[in-house]
Amino acid sequence: MSHPHTNVNCSISPTTQFHSPKIIDVHHHVFFDAQKKAKKNALVGWITPPEHLPWRPSPAMLAMDTMGIQTAILSPPPVAITNRTEVRAMNIYLSQLRAAYPTRFGFLAGLPTLGDVQGSDTLE
Repeated sequence: MSHPHTNVNCSISPTTQFHSPKIIDVHHHVFFDAQKKAKKNALVGWITPPEHLPWRPSPAMLAMDTMGIQTAILSPPPVAITNRTEVRAMNIYLSQLRAAYPTRFGFLAGLPTLGDVQGSDTLE
């Protein structure tokens, strides 16, 4: 008795290319002021490697490449910036990074506090 699948060739063509999955880092904070960050680190016991302060795109992308990360979603650290003007400057900077490196960075806009309804109007 003949089986219908006995002559099926299941080999993979030598031209077939496999691509590793694209990893997205969805928790990537950006710090404007390295001194403020260092003080906050001391308060909470967190250690940020000195080479990561101040935050810059080139070292961030090098670290991303080392870890196999294609894209990082950038955001200001929580409650690190409470001044609306500083938050606005950070949001503008993050949007410029997104424009300069569209495949490497996305971003989440920040607000000085969750209750700053008027501040959210500037996101439009």
